This record gives sequence, structure tokens and C-alpha cells, in this order.
Amino acid sequence: MPGLRDGKGVDPGAGRPTWARVDLGRLRDNFRLIRWSAGVPVLAVVKAEAYGHGLIPVARALEGEEGLWGFGVATLGEALCLRRGGVEKPVLVLGWVPPQEGEEALSSRLSLTIFDRGEAEAWSRKARELGLKARVHLKVDTGMSRLGFTPGDDPLPLLHLPGLRVEGIYTHFATPEDPDFTREQLGRLLRWRERLGEKGKEILFHAAGTGSLFDYPEARLNLVRPGLGLYGYHPFGKERARELGLKPVLSWHTRISQVKELDPGTPVSYGGTYRTRGRERIAVLPVGYADGYRRFLSNRGRVLIRGLPAPVVGRVCMDQIMVGVTGVGAERGEEALLLGEGLTADDLAALGDTISYEILTGISPRVPRMYVGWEESNLRTR
Repeated sequence: MPGLRDGKGVDPGAGRPTWARVDLGRLRDNFRLIRWSAGVPVLAVVKAEAYGHGLIPVARALEGEEGLWGFGVATLGEALCLRRGGVEKPVLVLGWVPPQEGEEALSSRLSLTIFDRGEAEAWSRKARELGLKARVHLKVDTGMSRLGFTPGDDPLPLLHLPGLRVEGIYTHFATPEDPDFTREQLGRLLRWRERLGEKGKEILFHAAGTGSLFDYPEARLNLVRPGLGLYGYHPFGKERARELGLKPVLSWHTRISQVKELDPGTPVSYGGTYRTRGRERIAVLPVGYADGYRRFLSNRGRVLIRGLPAPVVGRVCMDQIMVGVTGVGAERGEEALLLGEGLTADDLAALGDTISYEILTGISPRVPRMYVGWEESNLRTR
């Protein structure tokens, strides 16, 4: 995962006693489960550094999997990183790419999202200027109210714009937990396919992500677009993920830097929001909100040490947290689990009224990633 470096090439994540472990074997197991369940090719969503897991290692681990159509990213920069990292499969940019970036985008064989007539015409002009073809996917806004053509727009003229090659047409489900609205959205997309007639058979139609591909077989069409599920989670929570057989890919670890005995009534961390209730042992851990350990976990979170819960006491600092280890017997150098077996991203998210996506993608680039389960990545890297 890309990190910050100073002018001499020093990596500030190097040698840290805080790291994330990414199991690429589990990643591939999750992919195969999804591919088998869907029965159609998979567009693996690897935006936001593969949901915090590491863009290039994740993409390279998946690229050889049977049934992979390609990858989905949010930005041109992410797409170019994949190409420069040696990824050859198709890459669809799900967000907006300004046409002035056309030369690099088109020469890199990227697929682009087009969401209105003006953008389609602009990319048609740019492709003709460069003497290249623009691979595009048309996005239809069927109810998300983000990027997209309106369902009433006529798709036929777009297929004939010079310089464009329409590879796919897609939409994004807003509320997969609502079957009626999800099917209404799907119906709006399928009306585009009906209006295309025979031409529609040559185009990829996709709508289903992790939250819908298991529960709506009719939404699988001829391509599915999972993101969160690849990494072992489900939008409906950990019980749903466990039921489906998805397994978390990332665990987050640190080591105790100090343990101290504090007298009763001693304030801990900024503002003294926690005071010891008796004679207590407090461990200091070298991780904080600059690493992505959220500040809302102050006096609410917990870590696991020797398999036992140790509560976060006091406010989360930028680079450190304190946890209660009275009765645990923990010592300097022992490992503490911040996220992993028995303590999922869903568990942490529930403490802050947020979602597992935010926990995973929020783990900072300065936290080194260690990759296991793949012969080419069995090393500690960024």
C-alpha cells in the first residue's frame, strides 16, 4: 500500500510495532464463493486501496482467478496505479474522469463511466482527436440520485457516437435491504436493455454488488460488482457474512509499549475523561487516530490481549491509546489485536454509528501491511 515518504525515501511506517495482516488466501476464497454463487463473471471493486487492504497486492492476487472480468475503481489515479502495477485485466473507473484527461485514460485502455449526453459527446470528440476508441459504460440513475442518465433517456443514439465503444450499462442499488425498491430500480435498468433489442445482447449489464447479488438472482444479469464481500464483510452485518461463508481478510495488530500501575483516581489521557476506580494496570499501545483508530472509540472501544478484552480508557490520541489490563497480566511487547477474529469492523462500527466500510478504508497508509497466503506477497510491505 502506498505510504508517505520524506525527501530521502524514508518510509515512516517502517519498523512500526503496529501493522495490518492481509490474508490473500482468504481474499481468493471469498472471490470464489461469490463467483460460484453469482454464476456470472465478476467485476471486483478495488477502489479506496481495495477497501484499505492494498490496491496492487489485492488486484494481483485476483487477476488470475477464473471468472474475473476486471476491476472497478473510483478515480483515474487508482486505475493508472493498476496499469503501472502490471494489471492487464479491464479496469472500469466508476467515478467521473474529465475528458481533458483523455489521452492517458484512453492510451491505458481504461473503461470510463459516462452519465449524460454532454459527457458522451465530449468523450466522442476526444477519442476522435486522439485516433482511439473510448471504452465506456453508461450509468443509469434508477434511484440513487447520484451520477447517471435518467431512465427515460434514449440509449440508442449513444451506441452510434463515433469514437465510443459501449461495453456496458449499469446502475447502483440504493437500498438492497428494501426488495420492492431494489426491484423497481432493476426494472428501470432492464427497460434500457429492452429498448436496445438485439444490440443489448452484446453489452454487459450490471447492477448487483455484495448487498444484492446473493439475495436477488434476477439482478445478477451478465456481470456482478462485489466490493465489501471480497474482503469478508456484508452490508447487512457480520451475521449475514458468516451465514454466507465470507471471512474477513484483514486483521490489525499492535504491541504494548508500556504497562504502568496507577493509583485510584488517576486521570488518563487528554481531558481526564477517565479516572482509575482503584489500583489499576494501564497499557499504552502505539496506535491512534492518525492510524485510523477512530476517536469515537475513546472510553468505548476494546482490544484483545491474550484473547481477553481490554477496554480503551481515556481519549484516543493521535498516535497512542491506553487500555485497561488489570487482571490480564499483560507485559511490554505483547501483541494486542485491534481488529480481527472476535473483534470485527462491524463491532467497531457499531460503537460509532458508522459502517464497516469506513473502519476498513480508514486504516491509515502509515500502518504497514503484511501480506500472507500468496507466494509472491508473503512479506511485509506497504
